Parts: sequence; structure tokens; C-alpha cells
Amino acid sequence: MRPEDYDAWTEEELVASFQASGSEGAFAVLWRRHWARIYRQCLAFAGNPADAEDLTAQAFTLAWREAHRFQGGDFLAWLAVIARNCCINHARSAWSRLVTPAGDEITAMADQQHDAQGSQEDRTFSAELEQLVNQLPDEQRIAVKLFFIDGYSYEQIAGQMQCDVKRVKSYLQNAKRKLQLLWFEPAEAKGKGSGA
Repeated sequence: MRPEDYDAWTEEELVASFQASGSEGAFAVLWRRHWARIYRQCLAFAGNPADAEDLTAQAFTLAWREAHRFQGGDFLAWLAVIARNCCINHARSAWSRLVTPAGDEITAMADQQHDAQGSQEDRTFSAELEQLVNQLPDEQRIAVKLFFIDGYSYEQIAGQMQCDVKRVKSYLQNAKRKLQLLWFEPAEAKGKGSGA
């Protein structure tokens, strides 16, 4: 069947057809029906069209792969949750790149296999990074959280912080430098700064 042949089908029929036979035509119609909505959701989160397109593609790819997990109900709502999770993962990824380890540490991290211990290390890393961010001056901390956690654009942050885009970029750049200094600060100095 051609995708046009599925146009009159209900969403439930399309999903059932795709789940049963992997019908590309049925999924193509689902994609056509919901692409604009999911793209707008991703654009609102990412703030730029290129990232929004990538996130939209990721969401539909995951829906394609995980369609067997859909248990009925509102397909668009299920797809929107997938898109939201893609956006959150994108923000976390950008957040973790904020502080970049140097030299051999990068290679070592890239070579590590992700296992249960690795997941614990990721959680530890995130907790340590959050503690460091909380040590930033207010303007830098707010800008970092809005940009890397909440996914706001420079313009949106400037509006919320009531300053110009140039200043937002300056806050982020200064925060990145400060976080790098804090991250590589000797352990003894970290202990003294926290009152330990």
C-alpha cells in the first residue's frame, strides 16, 4: 500500500497496522499527521530550528523502534512524551559538556563502557557538577540553569534576566571558565571552601 492509501485510517488503525506488520506507509501517515506538533514542541524547548529538527527526528525514530511498547490510548500524547524525553536528554548532554576534562581524561572517558557502575559514576558526576554550579555568582548560575537545564535560547534568557544577549553570553562564558577552575581545583581546597 502507498502512504496515501492510509490517509482515511484512524490513528488506532495506523498504529495497529504498524505494530502488526511494520508498515512503513502507516507510520508515514502518523509522521505526517504529527510532525508539525512535535517539531513545535522541540523548537520551543531547543530554541533553534536545527536542534528542533534533530530532536523531532530522534523522537520519531524512537517511536518507530519502540512502537511495540505503545499500549493504546492517545498516540500523539505518547509521542509527545518521547519528544520531551529527547529534549531533556539533549539538555543534559549540553549540560555535561559545560565542563570539559582535559587531555587524557577525555580519551579515558570515551573509551569506558557504559555499565551499572558507569551509571553510578554519571550520577556522581551530575551531583558534583550541580554543587559546583551552585557556587557560581547568581547571574551566572541563573544563566547556566536556564540555558543548559531548561533549554532556553540566549534571547529568551535575556528577556527573563532583563539584559541583552551579549551579557547572557558573557555570563555563560564566565560561568564555564569558573566551573573549569572549580572542577580542577585540588581536593584540599574544595574541602576548605565547603567548611569541612
